[in-house]
Amino acid sequence: TTSFNGAVFTGYRIDAYKLKYKRTPLNNYKQSVTHLGYSGGGYAGIGNTAINGSVLADPNSNLLYDGVLLIAGFAVNVAVDKITFGLSFGTDYLMDKYHTEWIYEGKPTIGFTLGLNLK
Repeated sequence: TTSFNGAVFTGYRIDAYKLKYKRTPLNNYKQSVTHLGYSGGGYAGIGNTAINGSVLADPNSNLLYDGVLLIAGFAVNVAVDKITFGLSFGTDYLMDKYHTEWIYEGKPTIGFTLGLNLK
């Protein structure tokens, strides 16, 4: 199956750059740049999940559908040059009448973030 999960992140970011110059044999200078970035903030969005008897309080339930989720939480990230990685802490809320029976409703989640700067 195909599924969609998307969120908007907003927060604060600090970037630090270290410049080094090395003299070449032709008496020119070659520049190298090291980049570190730190960010933290919150996110919110939507997603979906399979709803069936294995994720409901009543395992004998005949329900079988894709439910819509509200996703919310916060994340901290570290960027080294073009790679970003970090941790995410959040929770999911099922957006229909079966949300009280969904066993993951409001439970904390932890995730790992990974990003690549294509610029």
